[in-house]
Amino acid sequence: MRTLHRSRRSGFTLVELAIVALLISVLMAAVGLFESTNRQTIEQSSAVGSAQERAHAMMERVLRELGGASTATLVPDPISAQGSDEIVFQKSTGVTNAGVVIWSTRTRIALEPEDGETLDGTDDNHNGLVDECRLVLTHDFGTAAARTLVLGHRLPAHFPGETTNGADDNGNGVIDESGFSVQRVGNLLRVRLATQVRGVGRNWVSWQEDSSLRLRN
Repeated sequence: MRTLHRSRRSGFTLVELAIVALLISVLMAAVGLFESTNRQTIEQSSAVGSAQERAHAMMERVLRELGGASTATLVPDPISAQGSDEIVFQKSTGVTNAGVVIWSTRTRIALEPEDGETLDGTDDNHNGLVDECRLVLTHDFGTAAARTLVLGHRLPAHFPGETTNGADDNGNGVIDESGFSVQRVGNLLRVRLATQVRGVGRNWVSWQEDSSLRLRN
């Protein structure tokens, strides 16, 4: 007596193939989205790190230049609640036999509009930043031998969270604070600055530095 064996179906139907193809497409899309998000996160973190590095380097240079500055030589003397976005100062280099203090030439540190920018509330050079500024150092200020060096670019005209409205918007004690700001309280000079770096897309990230140093009388 012969035994009949039922043949097994081989291969996939078109419906099954379509389902498999759909699942593979969904999986690949999910992997692509994860990679894109991960790449954007890395780029954003890199931009934040770059902004922090630039701001820190600027602050170190500013503090180094201001080290040994005398309170008596500050112009303007930034004692008001508004502080100042520039400062001119001198350092004592010695004393004569008659007891007269010998002063260095003047040095100026100031926030200035970037090339192609004016402080008019618009992005004049079309790079995505409004009222973009730079931080400028000038040795021998006011003399024919004046030497100017740009310490940093892409500083905001206003410190993050601030606008020109006669108020302390970000609550740190300075009214209408600029992207570079100095304020004196007694013989302590407080220095703040912020810089910006392009992040993901056309977005910009910023980093703020806040430090202080003791002035000489």
